[in-house]
Amino acid sequence: MDTKELLSELQAVDLETRIGFLSRVGRAAKDVSEWYFEPKAFEREDDGRIYRYLGVHYFKKIIPTQGTYINRLVGNSYRDWIKDKTGLKEFDICTRICETAHDLIFLWYGYDTIDSIQKGDTARAMYLIIGNIVINVYGSLLQRYNRARIYNALDKLEAKNEKE
Repeated sequence: MDTKELLSELQAVDLETRIGFLSRVGRAAKDVSEWYFEPKAFEREDDGRIYRYLGVHYFKKIIPTQGTYINRLVGNSYRDWIKDKTGLKEFDICTRICETAHDLIFLWYGYDTIDSIQKGDTARAMYLIIGNIVINVYGSLLQRYNRARIYNALDKLEAKNEKE
């Protein structure tokens, strides 16, 4: 089958079939995304104990954007807007966006690291590896830690509402 025949067959597929296919792909992407971002049981255990074991709570204190020490200096805090279910869900979305950004930058720096190694620039590769771990791995872990705590807080709010 040559290219012209293949194109002709593809054009013959009606619009409804194409839309249905794209809809299924979109649902599948949403399902995979939800599976990836939803905190797993081991992440939620003891309010994110695994992340504290990895030192993420120390990283959380020193990050320049919304870190504990920075918030104290400028008088800003996430706590002002995560007091209710709506705020927690908004914060959940923010963690997903931030984690995605850290994951993509991690991949970019990973590529750059491999390129540096191939070119024999091991010093640059080492700086990239260390920087990538500190900024992107811990950045992603911090978002997962926050999200585990968000889900736990949402569960507590729902349990409290059921009692009332």
